[in-house]
Amino acid sequence: MRHNLACICADSCRHSERKQVKRRNLAARLLLFASLCVLPFLQTGCGGTGVAQPSPNPTSGSPAVSASPSSLSFGNVTVGTSTSQAVTVSNTGTADLIVSAVTLSGAGFSMTPLTFPLTITAGSSRTVTVTFAPQSAGTVTGTATITSNASATPTVVSVQGTGVSQAVPTLSLSPASISFGNVVVGNSSSQSLTLTNPSSVSVTVSGFTITPSGVGFSSSVQTPLTVPAGTSTAVPILFQPPATGSANASVSIVSNASNSPGTVPLAGTGIAQPVQHSVDVSWTASTSIVAGYNLYRGVQSGGPYQILNSTLLPLMFTDANVQSGTTYYYVVTAVDASGVESAFSAEASAVIPTP
Repeated sequence: MRHNLACICADSCRHSERKQVKRRNLAARLLLFASLCVLPFLQTGCGGTGVAQPSPNPTSGSPAVSASPSSLSFGNVTVGTSTSQAVTVSNTGTADLIVSAVTLSGAGFSMTPLTFPLTITAGSSRTVTVTFAPQSAGTVTGTATITSNASATPTVVSVQGTGVSQAVPTLSLSPASISFGNVVVGNSSSQSLTLTNPSSVSVTVSGFTITPSGVGFSSSVQTPLTVPAGTSTAVPILFQPPATGSANASVSIVSNASNSPGTVPLAGTGIAQPVQHSVDVSWTASTSIVAGYNLYRGVQSGGPYQILNSTLLPLMFTDANVQSGTTYYYVVTAVDASGVESAFSAEASAVIPTP
């Protein structure tokens, strides 16, 4: 019985050993499968469901900023006006340039665009416009500071401008009045009216009017007429009386000058054509032998007298140089061949009528 029992035990033991070997083989296969699965999962994902490792990033570029010109000078700008200049902001780098702000300092300076951030791609540029509108007279300095993602930031552009006072155009007229005196009806007389611009800006004359019309005053000036700064222009004024008597008018000059309009009074008198008087003087020949005669004239009886002729006269002379309303007194002398002159003759008179 022991022998048989021993055999049974042995068989049972062998059977148990076979099961344990199978278990060990299965465990080994499971371990091998797990090893094969986990290792690829760490590399590429098991069964195509894993997450791949990211590949290294290539080296990134960088932006670089430059501004041209590096300074702005606006010169003299009249207060109340403005002037603009441009600054070109360039990206000389290899990545996008992000301009986050452009900050201006200095009273009267402004700029466009005003919206930031401003992106400038590599190799391109954008323009920023800076405007100077002075608020008062005087020199203003400032800066335009460009802030960006470039390593050499901020970039600074200097700005400068001078505000000057508003130039006020003025126009002066000379003479203050014009008198033509007496002018014969049918004749004319011309005088000049001088327009002077003492200011630093041009004056434009838009109107030149003489009123009332029809009394003999006129001008050939054409408008608009520009009188440059610091210069003078002479304008002709004509008086041609249509009738006898006094005439009065005024000329009005309208311009962009601060003292516009300017007015100049005009005056003149028309007179009738004067009657041309003359005196024919004749005398009796001397009883002596003479070479000729001299004729003398005075404006009061008894002299003094002034000689009228330059060469010896025969027995008559016409005196055409006389004035209306005047009385003239004449005497004659005889001159012989030796130049000896006689005493004055008896006096004769002539009254010149008016007119």
